[in-house]
Parts: sequence; structure tokens; C-alpha cells
Amino acid sequence: EAYKRHLRGLHTASADLADYAQLLEQSNTLLERAQSVARVGSWVSDIPADQIALSAEGSQIMGIETGRVMSYRDYMQCVHPDDRTELANAWQLALSGGFIDGEHRIHVKGAVRWVRQKAELEFDESGQPMSALGIIQDITERKLTRQALHESEERYRTLIEWSPEAILVHRLGTILYANPAAQRLFGAPSMQALMGTSTQALIHPDCQALQTARMQRISQGEFVTPMVESRFLKLDGSAIDVEVQGTAIVFDGEAAIHVSIRDITERKRLQDEIRQLAFFDALTQLPNRRLLNDRLTHALSANRRNGCFGALMFLDLDNFKPLNDTHGHAVGDILLVEAAVRLRKCVREMDTVARFGGDEFVVLLAELDMDRDRSTHFALTVADKIRTAMASPYRLAAPQAPDRTLTIEHTCTISVGVVVYACTEANLHDLPKWADAAMYQAKAQGRNQVVLYDTGA
Repeated sequence: EAYKRHLRGLHTASADLADYAQLLEQSNTLLERAQSVARVGSWVSDIPADQIALSAEGSQIMGIETGRVMSYRDYMQCVHPDDRTELANAWQLALSGGFIDGEHRIHVKGAVRWVRQKAELEFDESGQPMSALGIIQDITERKLTRQALHESEERYRTLIEWSPEAILVHRLGTILYANPAAQRLFGAPSMQALMGTSTQALIHPDCQALQTARMQRISQGEFVTPMVESRFLKLDGSAIDVEVQGTAIVFDGEAAIHVSIRDITERKRLQDEIRQLAFFDALTQLPNRRLLNDRLTHALSANRRNGCFGALMFLDLDNFKPLNDTHGHAVGDILLVEAAVRLRKCVREMDTVARFGGDEFVVLLAELDMDRDRSTHFALTVADKIRTAMASPYRLAAPQAPDRTLTIEHTCTISVGVVVYACTEANLHDLPKWADAAMYQAKAQGRNQVVLYDTGA
């Protein structure tokens, strides 16, 4: 009975061992599969015996047959010559420190592969290294990707270094990079002076909200208008007009925004100058005929909407020609400038004073009253105010030499023709003719007069 019990015990132990062996085999299989998927192998080193045993995946990474035992020398022969010294030094440190963790290149069947080695060493009671347990991971694809990214960023930097456009790269509003053109644009003493600066410090307060919203949309991958006009600030606080475009990029491995900036300050100045020449009189800076017609068109449209009356005045200086004949056109120009100043002071900010040509001016009173009589009274009051202001003597400082001027006193009254109109009875072509006819009637009546044109309404 004792023998039978012992035999049954042996059979049970044998079955348990078989189960354990099966589980171990399954575990080894799973481990090998996991290592294969991760491209990570393992190895064990018997340091005194100078033997390195690799797992199946470790052997695959090294390009050797499974089960082959390597020596330290065998492994170093597989290492790229340029990496051997560094790896040897790292191994010597590990023999006393207990750890090794690094990356290097190996030759595998004629190809160069990158691997990461990480291991922990065990020591005996006397401190001598006895064994090491480590992993070897193929990181070639990751290294090649990083290298390609680095080369791409280097090409990117080279291109923008020579770009004539100012270029900034920022992340979350903090500048990471600025090219030489940006340094010049913002008046920075060096490119380092821009590094770490907030983009908000370079944007004009009037444009802060718009630019902040654009940056947020770009960061979120939303569509924005490629190029927009804006105003930025130099480091000294002076404003510049710019065209700016932002693009989401990857910079140093993280999301960032590339900003191209083009200085258009001079272009804007020229545009303003061209507009000034096109719509304003060069001498008096008053609107010219072209701008007057535009304002009159808008006034007629506004009157149609609100039902108000408007008024148009033609004005002609009565005693201007004798001044030109006696003292020359330069003195006449001085009087015209002074006359323009007086006219502006007689009307509201919303009204228009224009120079029609020569010594003729036009005044447009927009959006008066909805009642004709009250509108007429207001227009005639303004006209009489103008007539009184213009009749005051002019004291004109005429330059005679670089250090001498001659003061000329001249009286020059004005004849005014006024037409008060409703939008239903007037158009852009009739109103100037009616006001001009009333102005000539004022001259015929002895000048220094205000005449109201009778529209028959």
C-alpha cells in the first residue's frame, strides 16, 4: 500500500511537471512573439566565462543563427567602428556601476542597423561582476525617421535663413526661432533678442484680437485666409504695416506655427499718397471733384433711406483775381489755403467742403431735417456764417527771401449759391448745375451774397 501511494504521488508529480513544462513552453512562445513584435530581444551574459546567450529575437536582430553563443570580442566585431570606443568605455563603467544604457550601430549582413542596449549586472560578494541581463532593441526605423526629420529641419533652416521675408517660429505664442530678415524688420540687436519673446509684444494693440484668433485656428488645423494685412510693432514700439501668413508645422519634434511677415509700410504709404492725389486737392487738402461726387452719391442714398433733406452750396471768391495779378499765384495759393481753413470751421464734422477748381469751393450739408423749411433755414444760416467768415480781411505772409516775409492784407468776399433738395427731386447731375446757377445769380446781384435756388417744390 505504501508503495502504491508513493507511485501515485510520483505519477501526480510527473503530471504537474508536464503541466508546468507546457505552461513554461507557452510562456516562452508568448515571450518570443512579444519580442518579435516589439523588435526587442533579450540576452544573458556569463561574464567570467565571456559568453553571451541571446533570445531568438536577439539573434534575429544581430543576424546570427538562433542558439549561437557570442563572446565580448564577437559582439564588438559586429559594432560599427566609429561606435566601438564609446561602447567599450560604457561597458567598463557598467562593470563597476552595474548598468549600461545606450545606442550604437551594428553591421548585420552587410547593412548598418541601429540598436539600443540596456542591461543590469550582478556581482558576487567580493564585488566582482558575474552576470548581466539585458535587452537589445532594433531602433533603426526610429533613428532614420529622426535623422530625416533633422535633415528636413536643417534644410528648412537653411532656406529661411536666406529668405528675404521675415520669418518667426513660435509655440504657444513664445518665439523659438527668428531669421535675419525678422531681426532687421523688428529692429532687434540680435536674433537672440527675439528668442523667448511673446508674439503679443510684436502685434499692434489694434490687431491683437484678430491675430490671436488666427493663431488659435491655425493651431487647431482650421482654414484661415492665407495672407492678411495687419500692424505689428518693432522692439522700439514703432508701428509697421505688414502682410502676415501663418502655417502649422513640426519644429524640433513638436507642433509650432511658422509665420511669414512682409513689410508693406512703404507700399501702404504710396497707396495713401496715390489716394490722396486721386481724391484730394494737393494745395488745400480738401476733397476734389471725384471725392465730392462720391460723397454726394452717398448723401442722396442716405436721404432716400431716412427721408431727410440735404443742401449743396457753390462758392466763388469775389476778389481773388486782383490778388493773383498783383502779387502772383504763390500769394493766391496762400489765400486759398486760408479760405479752406475758414470753410472747415463753418460746417459740421459730417459735412463736406471740397475745392471744385480755381477759386471755387463746394459745401455739402448731409442729413438735415425731414422738414423743408427747417432744412432751408439751417442751410441759409450756415451759408451766411460762411459769407461773414470769408469777408474778414486776410493777412497773408508772403515769403520774399530765405529770411524775410512780406505781410499782405487782402479782403476777398464770396458769392454763395444754395440748393436745398429732397432725394425725390434731385440727382447727381442736376444738383451741381442748380447750385452753380444760384452762385452766378449771387454774383450778378453785386457779389458777397447768398442766393437760394428755387427748385419749384
